[in-house]
Amino acid sequence: MRAIVIVLALMVSGAAWAAELIEGRCHMMECTWFSIEQQNLIGTSEKGTLFKVRTKTWGATYPDGNYGVRRHRKYLGEDTSFAFCSKTEPSIISSEGSKYNVSPLPLGQEDIQAGVYMTSIAYYFAACHGMNIKQSEVFKVGTSVARGLGYTSVDPERSDFQITQVEDLLARASGQVAPS
Repeated sequence: MRAIVIVLALMVSGAAWAAELIEGRCHMMECTWFSIEQQNLIGTSEKGTLFKVRTKTWGATYPDGNYGVRRHRKYLGEDTSFAFCSKTEPSIISSEGSKYNVSPLPLGQEDIQAGVYMTSIAYYFAACHGMNIKQSEVFKVGTSVARGLGYTSVDPERSDFQITQVEDLLARASGQVAPS
């Protein structure tokens, strides 16, 4: 009976977490926020786990550049993307026409460019670890917290690449060659 109560509590807390707003990047007089509305397991490989993630996004403008002032958030819409949760090949995947763009994240590197990756790191840690990272913590989480969780540095020269089907990433991570 106690196990059932614990499972139900976890299910309820997960539902509450799904609607939680997560800070994106504030830059050039605009800020974004997103919430994870739904997350579905696509598959696993020995390198990681692939999730399909549906998000909602909001934005606000700050014409004076003062991000400390509360502004009205405008709903910007829904999006579906993917997270490849991997200690060696962490990536986010977005659709671009008939293909998918895979963006490796340089987690665990000291010289991580947090600004460029701010929203991506927040998204990845929300989808893969259930963490809501504040803007001020993105650099620390992307470097020292990532290393503490067992992430190894991704090759900084590794760039985005495209795949035809999102499942191709699992085949690629398994060492099988998937068409790109």
